[in-house]
Amino acid sequence: MTAPLTGTSNATSPLTPVKGPVLGKDDFLKLLVTQLRNQDPLSPLDGAEFSAQLAQFSSVEQLIEIGSKLDGQAESIAAGAITTQTMLGTSLIGRDVTLRGATLGVTAGETPRVAIELGAPAKTVTVEVLGADGKPLGSQTFEGLGRGRATLLLDDLDLPPGAYSYAVTATNDDSAPVEVESFMIGRVEGVSFAGGQVVLRIGGRLVPMLDIVEVVTPPQSSSSSPSQEITAS
Repeated sequence: MTAPLTGTSNATSPLTPVKGPVLGKDDFLKLLVTQLRNQDPLSPLDGAEFSAQLAQFSSVEQLIEIGSKLDGQAESIAAGAITTQTMLGTSLIGRDVTLRGATLGVTAGETPRVAIELGAPAKTVTVEVLGADGKPLGSQTFEGLGRGRATLLLDDLDLPPGAYSYAVTATNDDSAPVEVESFMIGRVEGVSFAGGQVVLRIGGRLVPMLDIVEVVTPPQSSSSSPSQEITAS
């Protein structure tokens, strides 16, 4: 009895495409010259066909050059963007910035702050600070806030230094809920690179620089700020 034939482990399936070397412009030119050398003298290459092959070679060469130039420009633009972000990030060291997210960093000797943005005027806004376990640690209520972004000073709360989260509820004159977005305010402590992008060290964690929403004025400064700072009435 004859044993059936079986394929070896290195056999190539007829349905599996085999990748070969990619031809460049030099290879294309060598093929064209070889074709001219080995053409039949009694039946030379047609002039129109030869012109078409030359035009094709010229097009391939131009496309390769354009691709190389575009790659170089893309690398130059990317390097310029990294340099610009690095310079900007360095200039932000020691400054306070606003980031999206309902987190709160408390530093010793400073009044904790959060930022919110209201979709409509609110009669009352309550900020409830939560611990790492999600349990409430205290709350503070603000009254008569207008539509837009505002920085709220949590000067009624006695919180030890650390990282917290918070929740905000806002209602209008009819006791109906008002749409509110929460932000974190933190101080830039340093600049570094991670994942090919510039990141800032804020509150002991790394944050992409492009996540910054606003650069705010420190509480001890007397200059004006785009966000109004509000204390509880």
